[in-house]
Amino acid sequence: MATKYVFMAGGDACGACSALAGTVSDQPLGSQHANCQCDSIPLTAGDDCPTYTFDQVGTERYGPGGASARVYFDIEVTCCDGSTIGETYEIDLGIEPGGRDLDAEFG
Repeated sequence: MATKYVFMAGGDACGACSALAGTVSDQPLGSQHANCQCDSIPLTAGDDCPTYTFDQVGTERYGPGGASARVYFDIEVTCCDGSTIGETYEIDLGIEPGGRDLDAEFG
């Protein structure tokens, strides 16, 4: 199996390099311009990169009679270079049309 490479934007990456971040290719992309701090790193067979974890951290009912809900997740992504980034993500289930009941839907 041929080696694949993932482009890693480094330092204060410019817009072009930021757009390439995470691109997987058959050939290393390397530096894109003068003074570029970015590079491609090889992925070996079996690499699962990037990876992520998530935890549900909250639920909030709202709307008439609590008919709608928002669910919150903490998500952390581990990049191929070992760095991590995370944030809390909200999924808004909205007010159900047609009198549908969320409790019945989830039940």
